[in-house]
Formats: sequence, C-alpha cells, structure tokens
Amino acid sequence: MREKLSKLKVNLGELLEKIKESEAYHQVKAKYDELDSQTKLYINLGIIAAILLVVVISVIGGVAKVSGLASDINRRDELIGYLQISADHLKQLKEKQEAAQGNADVSSPLPTFIENVSTNTGLNPEKLVLGLEKPGQEMKEAKEALIEVKLTQINLKQLARLLFNLTDQGSARNLNIRDLTIDTKGDPTGYLDAAFMVATYKAK
Repeated sequence: MREKLSKLKVNLGELLEKIKESEAYHQVKAKYDELDSQTKLYINLGIIAAILLVVVISVIGGVAKVSGLASDINRRDELIGYLQISADHLKQLKEKQEAAQGNADVSSPLPTFIENVSTNTGLNPEKLVLGLEKPGQEMKEAKEALIEVKLTQINLKQLARLLFNLTDQGSARNLNIRDLTIDTKGDPTGYLDAAFMVATYKAK
C-alpha cells in the first residue's frame, strides 16, 4: 500500500509539472492572481479536497483488490485441504482393501478362505458354521470341492455382503454359490437363518 501511494505521488508531481508548463496554466494563473484573498482560499480548499478525493478513491480501490486476493487465496487453501483429506481417505480405504484381500488368500484351504472372508465382512464367527469339505463332480483336469455353510441370526444386508465377497474374492479359484436357502422364521426383528453350498475346483 505504501508503495502504491508513493507511485501515485510521483505521478501527481509529473502531472503538475506538465500543467505548469502549459499556456492554459499561465492564463489561469494570471486570472487567479487578480482574485481577492477569500476567493483564492475557496479555490485552494476545493483543489485540496479534489486531491484528497482522488487519493481516497485510489486507497479504497487498492484495499478492495487486496481483500479480493485474500479471499481467493482462502478459497484455494480450503480446496487444497479438501483434496488432501479426500486423498488420505482414499489411501486408507485402499490399505483396508489390500489388507482384507491379503487375509482372504485365495491359495488358503477352502474352510480358512471362507472364515477369513466372513471375518472381513464383519460377521460374528459364532454365527458361522462350516460343514466338512467333501468331493463333488470330477472332471478330466479338475475336481470339485464342496462345503456347506450355515448362518444364524444375521440380517439380509450381512448375507448379501458375504455372498458378494465370497464370489468376488473367490473368482480366482472359480468359487460359486449353490443351493441357497433362507429361513426368516417370522422373526419381527428382521434376523434370519441361511444355508448354502460353496463350490470350487481344484486342479488334479
């Protein structure tokens, strides 16, 4: 702000020098000298007021510009902060997803795989009962393995999430779900029991 006022002062000085060198100035000055002292006082006060008005307008314009820049900087800082928070949140989600996939290792035994997926889904282990692994269909290069899964006192959202995670994370081992049955037993709380067969193929 001080630098701007100094520059304005220099510009005004240069303008006054040019005015003094003009013929119109000398004519006005001659008429001014002919005026009485009271009229000269009024004219001087008017000139001072005009100069002050120009200075005030210039200062207000500078302050408004600085305020606008500060507001723009604040908006940019808020945007940067929001983007940083979003990036951190995505990073945490990615780490959780990688950890879950690591726990549900597709190379692990089928019962262990099902238990790990169930735990990562957030199901209480006491709600899950696994049957013994038994052979299914046998083909030329692979044989099928089957495990019965029983769930008790879970809600529909938990069941849907578990089925999705099992098929999604078990896609590498050709896992699929069969013979799904659901028993609500007329429970007004919304809990249900479910049973289904998990089938996968193992190379011979």
